[in-house]
Amino acid sequence: MKRYLLILFGVLPSLAAHAQWLPEPGKSDLRQGNKAYEDKDFAFSEFAYRKATETRKAYSPAIFNLGNAYYQQGKYTEAAGEYEKAANLSQTPAEKAEAFHNLGNALLKQKEYAQSIDAYKKALRENPGDAETKYNLAYAQQMLKQQQQQNQEQNKDDQKNQDQKDQKDQKNDQQDQKQDQKDQQDQQQDQKDQQNSENQQQQPPRQQQMTQDQIDKMLQALEFQEEQLQKELQRKKVQAVKKKVEKDW
Repeated sequence: MKRYLLILFGVLPSLAAHAQWLPEPGKSDLRQGNKAYEDKDFAFSEFAYRKATETRKAYSPAIFNLGNAYYQQGKYTEAAGEYEKAANLSQTPAEKAEAFHNLGNALLKQKEYAQSIDAYKKALRENPGDAETKYNLAYAQQMLKQQQQQNQEQNKDDQKNQDQKDQKDQKNDQQDQKQDQKDQQDQQQDQKDQQNSENQQQQPPRQQQMTQDQIDKMLQALEFQEEQLQKELQRKKVQAVKKKVEKDW
């Protein structure tokens, strides 16, 4: 890891190499940026390089050095953008190789391993003998492999957690279903009980069933009443016969 850090910070090319034989526009700002960069005043060097690129469009040295200023401040996304511009504008294989190499470094800092590998490969196509680029390429490939393994393990853990959650949700759903069924059955039973109660209230009270002894006594009483009635009728008939009819003279 220590060697990797040395590579990242050691391979940035000399700024002076990109300041030679420059046209007049933007040259002064480029020089100010280079001086500030050497003094490790990266914020001011960024300002000067940006001013140089505004004065002179497609100014490859200023764009490349602006990427370096961004990189030293930890602005890796911005640095990658400037390195990519510089690579497209560079005229020589050496300049392209440097731009692609530093682009790979900026992407590596962002853990964009697949893209950094692509940048290092482009740098090696321009400069196949660059040992530092080869080392960084191997390191990026190793980090990509580890990242993929971690992602696979994370995916497995996520899937396991999701499966457990699904099982728990399914169990809860089944319990809720059973509770709903029980509530529905209880409600139906309550309605049935209420209906039976209402029916019982509407029906007249049933007479109590008579026993055989009660029936016999009732028949005896009826026979006695009939017997008395016949005796009374017979008595009245006899009295009617004995009555003397008086003549009316």
